[in-house]
Amino acid sequence: MQEITDRIERGYKLFWNNRKNKSKASPPNFKKIRNYKSFTLKQAGWSLNEARGMIKLGQKWYHYFKSRNIEGSVKTVTVKRDSVGDIYVYLVCDVNVQGIIERTGKIVGYDFGLKKFLTASDGKDIESPLFFAQSSKIIRNKCKNLSHKKEKSHNRKRARL
Repeated sequence: MQEITDRIERGYKLFWNNRKNKSKASPPNFKKIRNYKSFTLKQAGWSLNEARGMIKLGQKWYHYFKSRNIEGSVKTVTVKRDSVGDIYVYLVCDVNVQGIIERTGKIVGYDFGLKKFLTASDGKDIESPLFFAQSSKIIRNKCKNLSHKKEKSHNRKRARL
């Protein structure tokens, strides 16, 4: 309930700020359920069993893949669904970071570029990752397979996802 009321409050604050600035704005309205890709649980509604790798949402326990150890105290739990339908659980933790960051006293400036991803003022440049070039062969094969599927079929829907 807290997340829903926060979303409604943010929508109305944006609406009233836009009205003050004389811009055309309409009040927030209800969204379709398929448009929501995430929900956040702040203080209640979840329980964590880190030893077994399980999280309790509502009345049901779910297994999760633990990518790293949880440090500090968990503040919020966000459950997100991506376009393929995979579900991810994000835990936001409050961690004491004193002593972790070392201060060197050096200042570095970065500039985004076209030939190099980042150009640093101290000479340590970072090259572009070129994600599309790395996966262009896979994308080409997937698109070709999709074009061979029959329109409005379950196989086409699965290939599109």
